[in-house]
Amino acid sequence: MNQLNQNNSMAVTDILASSCQYPAAAITADGSLHICWQELKNGHDTVRAAVAGKGNIGAAVQLSKEGEALKPVCAAEGNRVWYAWGECSTGQWSINYRYYENGDYGPVMCAETGEALFYPYLYVRDEHVYL
Repeated sequence: MNQLNQNNSMAVTDILASSCQYPAAAITADGSLHICWQELKNGHDTVRAAVAGKGNIGAAVQLSKEGEALKPVCAAEGNRVWYAWGECSTGQWSINYRYYENGDYGPVMCAETGEALFYPYLYVRDEHVYL
């Protein structure tokens, strides 16, 4: 890793404790950095998120429910951050989503159920969030 990356990077997860992949990040209007990732621990995939501050990262929160959760994404709209991911529970795939605002995570909501719903995408345009 070059010097620039070392000076501007923070460790988010512990590779010896869990396998993490598919990181995503969004910056809110107030400048807060929000991150999410897929974490494999004890043979189970979950989606986790945290808020990064000046040189540190807050406690990680599990965003997903109890199914196998894959490929999270996030997008900021004002000071609200939206998260989405694919999740398989009891043999049924779904695209789930929730938001973070004012220090709280909203409830997990389902946008769609069906076969092979793995890769959601979020984007913001004209103060509207699209999934």
